[in-house]
Amino acid sequence: MSDEEYYRSLGIDPTPRPPAPLDAEQLQEAKELDAYWTPERLRNARPLDDPEGAPLGDTHGMGSALRAASHEVAGGFDNVGVFVVTRAGGKEDRFCTASVVDSPSMNLVISAAHCLSDTDRFENFGFVPKYNDSANPKPYGIFRAEKNRVYLDGRYIKLGSSKADDLDFAFVRVQRNEKNQVLTTAVGGGNRLKFVGPGDFDQKNAHLIGYPGGSKKPRDCTATTKKFNDRFVQIDCDGYTPGTSGSPFLANWDGKRGDVFGVIGGYKTGGPTADTSYSSQFDGDINRLYVQAVNDYEPDKASSLGGGDTWKHAKAITSGTFYDPADYAAPARATALRGTEVRRTGSQDMIVLWDDGELSLYEGDGAFGFEKDRKLTGPNGTWKNAKAITAGDFTGGAQYDLMVLWVDGEVSLYKDVDYDSGSINNVQEITLQQPNALWKHATALATGAFGGNKWPDDVVVTWDDGEATLYWDTDAAGFHTEKKLADPGSVWKYARAITAGDFGGADNNDLMVRWTDGELTVYKDLGISGLGAENKVLAANALWRDHAKVISAGNFGGNSWPDDLMVRWSDGELTMYGDSSASQLGKELMLVPPA
Repeated sequence: MSDEEYYRSLGIDPTPRPPAPLDAEQLQEAKELDAYWTPERLRNARPLDDPEGAPLGDTHGMGSALRAASHEVAGGFDNVGVFVVTRAGGKEDRFCTASVVDSPSMNLVISAAHCLSDTDRFENFGFVPKYNDSANPKPYGIFRAEKNRVYLDGRYIKLGSSKADDLDFAFVRVQRNEKNQVLTTAVGGGNRLKFVGPGDFDQKNAHLIGYPGGSKKPRDCTATTKKFNDRFVQIDCDGYTPGTSGSPFLANWDGKRGDVFGVIGGYKTGGPTADTSYSSQFDGDINRLYVQAVNDYEPDKASSLGGGDTWKHAKAITSGTFYDPADYAAPARATALRGTEVRRTGSQDMIVLWDDGELSLYEGDGAFGFEKDRKLTGPNGTWKNAKAITAGDFTGGAQYDLMVLWVDGEVSLYKDVDYDSGSINNVQEITLQQPNALWKHATALATGAFGGNKWPDDVVVTWDDGEATLYWDTDAAGFHTEKKLADPGSVWKYARAITAGDFGGADNNDLMVRWTDGELTVYKDLGISGLGAENKVLAANALWRDHAKVISAGNFGGNSWPDDLMVRWSDGELTMYGDSSASQLGKELMLVPPA
């Protein structure tokens, strides 16, 4: 595949767009940075990933029969080098391994997130490609990191290296060097980013290249990688001591270029010993960061969802498109959200009902995360009487409406809820059912596209006697055609939570059910004809029986359909299972840590 075809496959404009030439002031700054990093400073810099100052160069038994031996490479490699920084008021010179990544922007470097998560304390921050042991340790000079252009996943920023260890990768955009040269032009090209799918963990003849502390020579090792803990790439190579964090895993390496499919990081920030190293899986998460970096978008910020003590009180969650699509045509709005491109894939938001009656709207960021909440109403006695909520497009216009079931049997519809609408009191309320004895017995609601028209306006209702009902083509005039899915007295009296999504990959939505014994079931392609095929996602289990309190599905990242399952646990933890299917849960991401 040509570079142009490759970039287009990622939805990136392949037109080269190198960084602008440095003006006189910037050029002077670049020269000062180059002057700061003397050969002596570079030689004495300590690893960023070694804050305790372990002995440098400790290779822990190189040459074990169980592991591949690494060897020093005098002179280094053109597109592998080191990030160098000064910390603590100029008293600590530090480094981590990094490498050049091919891109239309021609200025991207990749390393580990745990090396770059403290950039607000960095000074003299630059990249030295082909750092080596010759009389000229900076053959290509030094490329200053662009201000505010370090790309880490927002969940990693929020949760840290332990709880977000599967997101331990980062990109940095760099300026031209002190000779006004563009990075990839100067070094002769970077490595192409390679994604790791389910069958790609085992890579034969993979190279691992990195700079151990205390050495001016990179180490190179060739070995076969494998899967570890279902989400990390593992390589067994001797001698990768502190300093090698960020070292690229390279496939199809010809000595000058290859495909980078990992960087040392992830599990225990790369591994507890120097003889086995790990990388977080390069999947859709790194693809999103790569697109951000290439297009010079604003980097992620830390999630502001709060902690488990708060989320213990989340009573119900629903998802939908809670914004006016027309807003996203406005440049100011697009810039503020940073996610205009992501939004076009259909990324959704969530509304949370709290047990004190507060109602909050969280805008999705398209990457399994959310922005700070917008209060639709503060704690109040009225909304404490809301029994269940669901969202769908009941009134047309592609903007979602909020449906509320109240304890007295009333059912209300709030039309076109918008992130910018302010209070829920500013939203038009439509009464679908006056308070009544029948709907007092409804226990849960779930909305999807289950038949009839193509819109998500079909509502599944469970009742306390075990009946389950489908109402399709619901609108502002009320509930219309009714289909009984289960008779009173059926096993559905053991259904404790329901949500709708597209877990089976067809046009119709599916219904997910969490049962009282902890079993998790998906009914594929539920519709006018009935429940559809039953698929067991989880067998009965104590964890989900006792601790999974609220479930909700939507499209929050990854692919473009609503198959991301959110679970609020009894300890306040909020978990996302991204890109789940009708047979198994997807990749687990912690959005809120437990209390």
